[in-house]
Order: sequence, then C-alpha cells, then structure tokens
Amino acid sequence: MIDFVEYDESIHKEALFDMFLKYGEWLDEQVLKHHGFHLFTGGDVKIRIDSLIPRFTSYDPSDAILLLLTVDGNVAGMTRLDKFAKGVGMIHNVYIYPEYRGRGLSKQMMYVVEEKAREFGFKFLRLDTGGFNVVAKSLYRKLGYYETERFTDFENLKREHTRPYYLEKVYMEKKL
Repeated sequence: MIDFVEYDESIHKEALFDMFLKYGEWLDEQVLKHHGFHLFTGGDVKIRIDSLIPRFTSYDPSDAILLLLTVDGNVAGMTRLDKFAKGVGMIHNVYIYPEYRGRGLSKQMMYVVEEKAREFGFKFLRLDTGGFNVVAKSLYRKLGYYETERFTDFENLKREHTRPYYLEKVYMEKKL
C-alpha cells in the first residue's frame, strides 16, 4: 500500500535520518563521479546531517510540509515543500530509495506536493536539481516544469571547492 504522510518526529525521526544519510551518500557519489570531488568533506555525509535535519524539519505548517512516501508502512521517499516568496513554493530533496524506483512513485509524490502547494495558495512552484540528474530533469519536464534562471545557491557559488556542482545545477519552475 502506498501512502503519503506528513513527517512526525515521534514516529519518523530515525527513518528520516537514514533517508538523509542515503540521499547524501548518493549525492556525494554523483558529484564525485561527475565533478571529481566530494560535496561533503571527505565524503562523510554524517557530518552535515546533524545540522541539516533540524533545519529541514523546522517549518511553519501553514505554508510548508515535509512529506514522506510510505510503501507497506516503510518510509520509501521524501520531499519538502515550503514558501519561497509570496505565491511561490519551493520543492526540496525529492528522493526515493533505489529499491522503490521505477514504479512511478516520484511522479505520484510530485502530484501530491503540487496539490499541497495549491492548498497553501502558491501560484508557482520552483525546484532545482543537479545537471547530471537526467532522470529527475526528464520527470520535471514531463510534469510541466521549465528551466529558468538561478534563484538559489548564491552563497555556495562563493566556495571555490564546490562551485562546479552549483554552477551546473538546473533551476526549474511551474505555473500551477
């Protein structure tokens, strides 16, 4: 059974940590493969998770949600939607565990998050993805997202070490 649930720290804290770890390891591996460097210092994703999770799980529920995908009661994916600007939502970290990919779950999750965005009153949605992420870019284009100018990561561009990754990111938007 497939379900989409809002993050509840008392239930999902450990599962979210594990998902962030897998997502971070996958992202670091992709950056190393495509750019020749680790996005995370020495490839140690755990160093960053402790600072990322509190920021990722702290939001105003009147205009944001951390959405978990569950399959047969097991957490299988995540994404977060929050307010970027007046009338504009931002989708972060669309991630599905590898063993659940190829079933159309990312598309289903995007439909659910777009419906939540409408409920929050957003007229546009934005997201970004790695330029190397061909599958994600294809999915987003099929869902009506189009490439637009850079709208985040300005601070990351100042860091010489990670600049190549942030320069090649793709920024997309969709009118709801």
